[in-house]
Amino acid sequence: MHFVEDFGVGVVALTPRNTARQKEKNGVAERLRYERIRLGKTQKQIAELADIPIRTYRDWEEARTLPRTGENLEAVSGVLRVPAGWLLTGDESYLK
Repeated sequence: MHFVEDFGVGVVALTPRNTARQKEKNGVAERLRYERIRLGKTQKQIAELADIPIRTYRDWEEARTLPRTGENLEAVSGVLRVPAGWLLTGDESYLK
């Protein structure tokens, strides 16, 4: 059985693949937001410091997309001072 839900980008059929992908996006978004707020920075400040477009960063933090390049992810993780692997997976072994 497929369900349909609106994620703010139109109607999406929820298949096991879609729901897993959305959960992954939500996890990345939550970690980005948490670390940005912990540092007391705005989305614009993080994007500028990482030298990426503000729209790209905003889309990540709002769970619209995931980082597409390791270069951008590494830049943001450097600004946030956390490992890129942790940002993507939430696996705390990256924090040790």
